[in-house]
Amino acid sequence: MQDRNPLVHRIQQDVQEPGGAVLGMSLDNDGWESVKPFLLEKKMDYPIMVGSDQLSQSFGGIDSLPTTFVIDRDGRVAFVHTGLVGKDTYEKEIRSLLDSERGTMITD
Repeated sequence: MQDRNPLVHRIQQDVQEPGGAVLGMSLDNDGWESVKPFLLEKKMDYPIMVGSDQLSQSFGGIDSLPTTFVIDRDGRVAFVHTGLVGKDTYEKEIRSLLDSERGTMITD
């Protein structure tokens, strides 16, 4: 599975243990027709769904791709990123969510 995005794969591995998940969403107009071949080629190892304009609007609209939402366990959008973001940013955000659920303070 060498073609998958190593950053997303690493995040998926890290959040899986404490009960988190990574979920990808495509907004391609032709839906699964273009998504399925991409998934097979890139060997994605996390769930992917095909979204719609209606779903995009329910998250406040998506103006640029990639857009990443970090969602807490209560289903609230905790962080939003437009464009590419580094591993350190995601790790810090995820750690802050996990630590807040445990009622602990973050010490960096």
